[in-house]
Amino acid sequence: MASDHSQLARLNAQTLVDLIGEDMDTIARFQRDFVTQAESSCKLFLSAYSNAAYTELKEHAHFLKTSARAIGAERCSEYLAELEDAALSGDRRDCRSVLINIAQEIKALNALINHGE
Repeated sequence: MASDHSQLARLNAQTLVDLIGEDMDTIARFQRDFVTQAESSCKLFLSAYSNAAYTELKEHAHFLKTSARAIGAERCSEYLAELEDAALSGDRRDCRSVLINIAQEIKALNALINHGE
C-alpha cells in the first residue's frame, strides 16, 4: 500500500472557491474546522484500530474522506480511501501504515492552515 500521492495537492484552494465562491473568511473557517475534525477523527481511528474494529475504522475514514474532498485536501482524501480499503480487507499492517501517513498529512495540513507553513 505504498501509493505515491506527491502529485496531489496537499490543499487545493480552488475546491472551496468553486463550491462556495470567493468568501475567504468562510473558506478559512471551513479549513480550520476540517483540521479540528481530522484531529478528533485520528483518535477515533486509533481506538478502532486498537480494538481491531475494522468496520468502525472504515466508517470513520469514509466520513472524514468526504470532508477532506470538500475542502480540497486531496492527499488526505486519498490516504483515507486507502484506509477504507485496508480496513475493509482487515489488513492490520496496511491499516497501520496508512494511519501513519494520515497522521503526518493532518499535521502538515494543520501547519499549512493554522500557521501558514
